Amino acid sequence: MPDPTARGALTDLLGFTTIDKTRFQVTHAHSCAELNVVETGTRTFAELGASGVHHVAFGVKNDEELLEFQRKIEASGFRTSDYLDRFYFYSLYFRAGWRSL
Repeated sequence: MPDPTARGALTDLLGFTTIDKTRFQVTHAHSCAELNVVETGTRTFAELGASGVHHVAFGVKNDEELLEFQRKIEASGFRTSDYLDRFYFYSLYFRAGWRSL
């Protein structure tokens, strides 16, 4: 089962609903995504490579919505990367329990 911090980040911050112990779903106007969280039983930092997930990206409507996510994430006690200009898009990163961005 995902740790409580990860579960809270998915449901409370990112709007996912719980399907069962390891599956989560998010639905918006024209899209739907399902996330399967599998824990290995070891607590190591995420590594890049085959089958590794470095980060998950979500789209937002505009800069105001991105800044609102930042406020919500930080108010929940998570640190963020701050609002980053990637030259062709803006981004925000945070770690939530499972040590991946």
